[in-house]
Amino acid sequence: MKQNFILVFILLATLSIVNAQLHKRATKFGPCRLSPPVSHFTTITLSPDPITLGKNVSVTLTEKLDKDIPASSKDVLQVLFLDSYNIPSDLFSIDLCTATGIKCPIPQGTEISTTVSVLVPGAEDLPKGSTIEVSVREKGAEVDFIICSLSDPIS
Repeated sequence: MKQNFILVFILLATLSIVNAQLHKRATKFGPCRLSPPVSHFTTITLSPDPITLGKNVSVTLTEKLDKDIPASSKDVLQVLFLDSYNIPSDLFSIDLCTATGIKCPIPQGTEISTTVSVLVPGAEDLPKGSTIEVSVREKGAEVDFIICSLSDPIS
């Protein structure tokens, strides 16, 4: 009887560990912690999710713009990997008006949607507690965000 109990306990513990490994959580995004606050993307999805270090990830994002984007816009779409101290480890950047599915000018209130493929840094560059920042900002500006979203810690 005692042996059966131990066997059942070991079996349940093993199944519990396997189940936890199979159901890793999806990456969640919220607004960036900026002052003054700016809008954040309505949806951001990653594929694969969770990401794989050192491999490409497709980032699909959607947002309804709260300002006009002129045809001459120098705004850029950026995907930035930040360590736990907010130090960037890798940056993907593309002119917003050249991103797939986006054509400038874009009037305020228009929903934009695009997908970009980004190389995820390796483990040596993406320590535990790292996050992903997805933003649209004025090219060359450090603080002029138009849209900004930040993930929960990814590793």
